[in-house]
Formats: sequence, C-alpha cells, structure tokens
Amino acid sequence: MSNPYQPQQSNPGQFPGPQPSQPMGQPMPGQPMPGQPMPGQFARPYEHPQEQTVMVLAIVGIFFSICSPIAWYLGSKAKNEMVAQNMEPTSKLKTWTTVAMVFTIIYLVAIGISIIMTVVGGLAFMGAVASESSAGLLPALSAI
Repeated sequence: MSNPYQPQQSNPGQFPGPQPSQPMGQPMPGQPMPGQPMPGQFARPYEHPQEQTVMVLAIVGIFFSICSPIAWYLGSKAKNEMVAQNMEPTSKLKTWTTVAMVFTIIYLVAIGISIIMTVVGGLAFMGAVASESSAGLLPALSAI
C-alpha cells in the first residue's frame, strides 16, 4: 500500500497533472491574449490624467458658475478619449462630469429666468411710469 501523503514518482522531465495542449503564452483559438479584454469589453478602469482637474473644477463650479462648463467639457473629452482607447472611464470621472453638467444646466436656467424677470420688470416699470404721469413727464424729458 502506498503512502497518500508522498508525491507519486513520475517520469523525469514530465510535470504531474494535466499536460497543456497549447504552448505556454498562446491563447486558445477565439480567446484574447492574456491581459487583453474580450471583444466588446473594456479594459480595467484607468484613471485619466485630467480626472483630478475635472473633480476640482466641478467642486469649484458649485460656487463659481464659470468653472462648471469647463469641468463638463474636460470630463467629456477625457471620457471620449478613454472610450476611443477601449478603456472604461472610472466612476469618479463619470460622477464629477455629471455634477458639472447638472450645475451648468442649473446656472443656464437661472440666467434665463433672471433675463426674463429683468425684461418683464423693465416693461412693467416703463408702463407704470408712462401711465402715471404721461402729460407731466414728457414735457420735462423733451426739454432735455
């Protein structure tokens, strides 16, 4: 009876276990090289060099509106570069680009509302001044 805890003797030069049918380092047919993504898949997430810049500009853009569109532009550009190189953008880059986009839209809506309110308020003021003293104000303005 043999000892189950001792390795079995094999032929010299032959490794125990199943023998590979392909040479080492060669992928099976239809498989990508080791370290390469499958077709249609992204490689592991990679931090883009501008990722920190996008994050800082998005945070500053919460308080200063000019920084939000810049962060949105740089974040979108970085994401497009990564997708073109078959790399998946990190969730941090996606998040800060989305934050910059949301604040840019909020600022554009706020600017639009303030312009509308200024125009409506100006027209209301002009209408009130004109109806209040149209006879008394016009001669005084024409004298100037």
